[in-house]
Amino acid sequence: MTASVYDISGIKKDSVVLPKSLFGTKANPSLLAQAVKVYLSNQRSAKAKVKTRGEVDRTSHKLYKQKGTGGARHGSRSANVFVGGGVIFGPTGTQNYKLELPAKMRQKALLGALALKAEDKNVVIVSNTIEASGKTKQSAKLLAKTGLKGSTLIVTALSQITFKNACRNLPQIDILQPGSLNTYAIIKHKNLLVTPEALEEMEKLYAK
Repeated sequence: MTASVYDISGIKKDSVVLPKSLFGTKANPSLLAQAVKVYLSNQRSAKAKVKTRGEVDRTSHKLYKQKGTGGARHGSRSANVFVGGGVIFGPTGTQNYKLELPAKMRQKALLGALALKAEDKNVVIVSNTIEASGKTKQSAKLLAKTGLKGSTLIVTALSQITFKNACRNLPQIDILQPGSLNTYAIIKHKNLLVTPEALEEMEKLYAK
């Protein structure tokens, strides 16, 4: 699989063969779905909490006499059947949503997501980022010339701060470093834009 190479000014320079160790894994749809589920679940925090019937501020006085009303027997307005009463089996604020995916499965899912992007011809390499001005206008022009439409994930090396700063204010753009890559981020975006330096780091981290 190949990808077009553009310089920082948006001029197409060449096409390169993408590393098979990164983009040659066959995607497993069920594994991708599992990796996404685990990632999203691990972003959750247990913020929701409801009050039980023992916590609501309601009178404990018996509503009406036990017998002779023709209605059901009730002893307190804090029961869940009444408006303002307690909630049964609601969130307590202590739920643990953390899930785990074995490292090998996590790696295979990420490589499968990369392979899908390469199959769809949605991978672009941007070289010579050392000449980046840090201006958003330059990055917008670059993306326009590459022909990438829709949301784009940009992967930069740790040292490419100027290029990163030039891209971070663009709409529909997310920027990650190789060590922070995950299956969800790759699948979420239509396009993948990578620098050669980031590609080298990705090979060291994820290549099979």
